[in-house]
Order: sequence, then C-alpha cells, then structure tokens
Amino acid sequence: MPDENRRVKVSATVITFNEEQDIEECLKSILWADEIVVVDSLSIDRTVDITKQYTDKVYENPFPGFAAQKNFAAEKASGDWILQLDADERIPPSLRDEILSTVAKPDACDLYYIPRRNYWLGHWIRHGGWYPDFAARLFRRGKGRWVGFTHEKFVIDGTSGMLKEDLFHDNLKSVHEHVQKQLISTIQEVREAAQNDLRLVWFIPPSIIIRMLKGFAKGPINWLTIRLLYKDMIKNKIEIIWLMPFYPVLKFLYMYILRLGFLDGAPGFWVAALSAVYTTIRYAKLWEYAHGGKHRVIPSDEEMRTYYRSWWPSG
Repeated sequence: MPDENRRVKVSATVITFNEEQDIEECLKSILWADEIVVVDSLSIDRTVDITKQYTDKVYENPFPGFAAQKNFAAEKASGDWILQLDADERIPPSLRDEILSTVAKPDACDLYYIPRRNYWLGHWIRHGGWYPDFAARLFRRGKGRWVGFTHEKFVIDGTSGMLKEDLFHDNLKSVHEHVQKQLISTIQEVREAAQNDLRLVWFIPPSIIIRMLKGFAKGPINWLTIRLLYKDMIKNKIEIIWLMPFYPVLKFLYMYILRLGFLDGAPGFWVAALSAVYTTIRYAKLWEYAHGGKHRVIPSDEEMRTYYRSWWPSG
C-alpha cells in the first residue's frame, strides 16, 4: 500500500543551449525543488559551468527537438512530480507555494497549466494573446509526454487543471533575438508538417469541425481550449488554400485588435507586427514544402543542430 504520510517530491527539469545569461536566475528560483535536472544541447558558452554550481544532475544530449529533449529530461528525473522549465523562465515565491500545496493534495490533477507573464524587451505584454499564456509545466512523472517539433504540447494520460499564480518568462530581450527564434521555429514547422503529411484543402473537412465543436463543448470554454484543439487537429496538418495569402494580416488584426494588443502601446504593436512576419515566413515555407517536388528539403536533426549553433544567442 502507498504511504499516505510520505512527502511528495518535485523534480525540476530544464533544457538549455547557450543560456549563460539566463540559467543562473532560473536555477535560483527552483532551489526549493527536491532535485534539479538539466539537459544541455552541447552549449559553447558557460551554461554547463554555471549549472554545475547548482546541481550535479547535468546531462549533455545533442539537440533532437524541443519535445524529445524535454522527454529526455523527464526520463532522468526521479520525483513524483516534474516541473519543466525553460532557462529563461522563473518561479516566483507565490507560484512556488501554490505548486507545493497543489502536489500535496490527494485529489490533484495529473497535469497543470501555469499562466505565464511573457516579457518582450523588458515589457510585460499583457494583451495580444500573450497573457495569460497558459503553459503545460507541472505534471506527474510517467503520466504523459511531449510531442511536436515546435510549440510542442504535452499529451496527458489523465486529468488536467490550471494554477493561478504567474510564471515569469523573460524570453525576448531584443528584436534580433526575436527574429532569430522565429527563423528557427519556422524550420521546425516544416519538419512537423512533413511528419504529419500536411494536406492543403479549400475548406476544413466537416468531420474536423464536428470534432473541434465537441471538444470545445466539453470545456473548459476558454482560449486555452481553442488553442489546444487547434494544435491537436489543425496545426501543420491541414491548411486552407484560399486563406493563406491573408493569414499575415489576419494574425496582426487578431493580436492587435481582437486580443487588445494596442493596449500595450508600442511594444504591443511590434509584437503583433513581428508575429505577422513570422506567419508570412511560415506560410512561404509551407508553400515551398507543398510545391517543392524534387527540390523539397526537410532539415535533418544534424542540420537543425547546425542552425541552432549558428543562430542561437550566446549571451
């Protein structure tokens, strides 16, 4: 029989690559965890040296993609619960306390989404769909796994819930860094499209619409549910041909007008504008993939590691 008096243990896992400017603050914010596991993608800066000052569970693994690297980190953890973080994320004391009280509950869910405060050039972006940016971060070990190449998602074998306290995400410190990460992400988008055998259609098949409506009706009825359904059933799986030329403008209007990005002032405008640029590049590459014929090129894992080493900020 399980020991009901045994204290539940939390493992914090972090994946890194050239994160010397961020990793120390991240690790300081999770010193309360029962163990810290860091998986590094062969950094060429001081990331590993800094990390070893805070934990002896440091592993180096050539970058296989975000989902695969996070799964690798989870496999190295031994706690009852896993708190997965990126190197540029921080756990404030209020969130720490909520996490510890949540995992101690006998009726806790198996996965928790945590609202993130995303910072762009030091500005907290409160609108445009960037807040609350619910991210899957806390889950029972062995109850699910990460899937996807970019904007990966966590597939849970169990129940899910939401925490209330914010996770801090200081992820974009310059326009140059923002554009670099966008370029990397669009390459991963094409890899995911290839894996899913992307279909170009004139209209969304009725069967998918019905499945999405049923999923939405099950709730909770919010933006997070819509986003998860989109990732699960549409993203990099099917694209509507006649809408493709309009997606960049629609993306800007969605973020800046519909999701009130204009309330964030100039940063809100530039975040929406750069998202429209990202959408343009993404669809250009998807079009190239769909029409490339014998010239179609899908980067290998080794080529992706080369891209990261060439483009990723080194601090």
